[in-house]
Amino acid sequence: VLPGRALWVPLLFGAIIALGVVAGNYGLGSTIGLIALCVLTGLSAAYGVAFVMAIGGADMPVVISVLNSGSGWAGVFAGFMISNNLMVIAGAFVGASGIILSYVMCEAMNRSIYNVLVGGFGDMGKTAGGTKVEGEVTQTTVDQVTKWMLEARSVIITPGYGMAVSRAQHSVAELTKELRAKGVKVRFGIHPVAGRLPGHMNVLLAEASVPYDIVLSMDEINHDFPDTDLVLVIGANDTVNPAAQTDESSAIYGMPVLEVWKAKQCVVMKRSLASGYAGVDNPLFVYPNNAMLLGDGKKTIDSLLESVRASKNDASKKQQTNDTTVAVDTTADNTTAPGSKTITDQNGLLNGTHHGESEAATKRVRPETFLKVGVLKETGDVKEKRVAIDNTVAEKMLEKLGIETLVERGAGAGASISDAAYEVCGARVVDRATLIAESKVIVKITTPTVEDVESMSAGQVLIGWVQPAQNQDLLSKAAERGVTLLAMDAVPRITTAQKMDVLSSTAKIAGYRAIIEAAYHFQRFFSGEITAAGKFPPAKVLVIGAGVAGLQAIGAAHNLGADVRAFDTRLECKDQVESMGGRFLVMDFKEDGTGEGGYAKPMSPEFIEKEMELFLEQAKECDIIITTAAIPGRKAPILIDQYHVDAMKSGSVIIDLAALTGGNCKVTRPGETYVYTTPRGGSVTICGDTDLTSRMASQASVMFANNVYHLMHHCGGGKEFKLNQEDDIIRGITVAHEGTVTWPPPKPAGPPPQA
Repeated sequence: VLPGRALWVPLLFGAIIALGVVAGNYGLGSTIGLIALCVLTGLSAAYGVAFVMAIGGADMPVVISVLNSGSGWAGVFAGFMISNNLMVIAGAFVGASGIILSYVMCEAMNRSIYNVLVGGFGDMGKTAGGTKVEGEVTQTTVDQVTKWMLEARSVIITPGYGMAVSRAQHSVAELTKELRAKGVKVRFGIHPVAGRLPGHMNVLLAEASVPYDIVLSMDEINHDFPDTDLVLVIGANDTVNPAAQTDESSAIYGMPVLEVWKAKQCVVMKRSLASGYAGVDNPLFVYPNNAMLLGDGKKTIDSLLESVRASKNDASKKQQTNDTTVAVDTTADNTTAPGSKTITDQNGLLNGTHHGESEAATKRVRPETFLKVGVLKETGDVKEKRVAIDNTVAEKMLEKLGIETLVERGAGAGASISDAAYEVCGARVVDRATLIAESKVIVKITTPTVEDVESMSAGQVLIGWVQPAQNQDLLSKAAERGVTLLAMDAVPRITTAQKMDVLSSTAKIAGYRAIIEAAYHFQRFFSGEITAAGKFPPAKVLVIGAGVAGLQAIGAAHNLGADVRAFDTRLECKDQVESMGGRFLVMDFKEDGTGEGGYAKPMSPEFIEKEMELFLEQAKECDIIITTAAIPGRKAPILIDQYHVDAMKSGSVIIDLAALTGGNCKVTRPGETYVYTTPRGGSVTICGDTDLTSRMASQASVMFANNVYHLMHHCGGGKEFKLNQEDDIIRGITVAHEGTVTWPPPKPAGPPPQA
């Protein structure tokens, strides 16, 4: 680190900017401008040296990002000099993204962006080496690590730059497959600055086809280390160094790290015991629960992979997956916090213990809970198979939000979720009366009934698909009873609310299922086929409406090989349709149908006339028509008239996703699929079924449950649960509260008037 740089490096940077302004004003044709440019070049070289001389700690990714940003801004200025707009735009993108990434990584490392920008890499005001580490290092062998892996129930892998250098990601992926096949729960913990560039480890693991759902960020995984049997650290050092939390004299003190030392056993794989980029010793190496497996990363992983594949010691583990029994012990003892519970199971599946161990070893302290959420069984429609919260989300709410889930007996049966599956995940299965009496929040996936509200008490919260514009009686009853009613279908269409948007979740499933239903009724190939028995053209599919459901239908039909075309009144949808593999149909008519909230708006009579002409042309040509057009709170517009259906070829299919609100097709019968006979004697199958989402009950339940989970998290979780009416999202979905009907919500304030 160059002495006094905190003073002269900013001055040097300022001088470079000033000389750049002088050179730009005078131009290279003048002596002053040329001299300024030459001096600027020399000072820039000096600044570059000073800028990177101080590199230390785990700052390499930040350095790369900052320098990439600098190259982008250099491109911007070069573009200005030669009047090249493309260089200016491209350089601005690179420069701006580099600055944003630098800031994000500095935040992840608890560093100051100011120190980075003035050349303060690695200088955090601490002694570089920190406290000297003393102790005995335990070395291990491939056979011992293999034994630990096969005995473990939970393994977390934390890769670092060593994995990248040795190109071991594919071997790591294969090892992961082998362990998961043997019943081991494997996940990855990724530090935000691991490697040499942002997201380096994520890219390598994705390249090796590691499932994305087991790759977790530091914030997501850190709380799980205490319950983990084994951690494998592959080529990481500073990002797993406990000195960042314990040694104030360390150069990396205060930097968030992966807390791998909290696991029952940790194994660090490195070439040697050398320190990392920070130049500080790692006390993890001498921890009693850590062992070092030294050697080349790829060769070591390959040896472990070969050893695991050769192992024959997994027979007992396979048997443990059969005939699991669960018991919930609600008796508190001296090892359990007051008011908490313990969960036990015969084979130790909930806590990583093995069959045959002591009873004490098969107990895990149940997380403390602060709120009870009840899940009602759907009873209104016999075709409804979904459940509002599935077992996996119930477990996540228990562990991460401190929320206990009460499930009405048999609620998950239609979605293939047994009562036992809920109990294994920590939920309680009770009767309806007990659920309503004990739950502060009650959730349904369909529209609540007046009877549901009447069974509840003042102060309780009821969440469901309310359709407030069509159910004023329900809102009035909720207000009368003092029940707070939240409409999940009224989530505002804003970025921060996307994780709670059940409309999008439901529409996506409906669009996908529409193509599956169409394929079933069409009974011919979707893709073009050339066979010895003849040549068969691809099915021609028209999708009307390019919202979430329409785009999903386009993508699904395209993936099956169909010739897909789509139409939407919103011209902005063209790129989205084409990105999903469809062809966007455009009329020679100047009118845009983009309405409030991103929905389509009603169109003029002249537009509709042209639209009908287009649909008639397509009806004569297409084999399948999917209609998705709906405007919230209104009857679905008629887009396919009877004469359109009469013009279709025999054997064609219409799937009307707007059937619930009357249908987009003139001859749709809501809730029914039937064969329509055309005047020429042909047959067209008209599907007006309104339960397409429920036909994918398992998937639909998981997606709805995740929406509810994010809502509960947004409300503060179990401990700090609050329905803040100042919050745009909460106010938007609250339709009855504290004895008052609160629908519709106030419109957001518009932009100030222009002067």
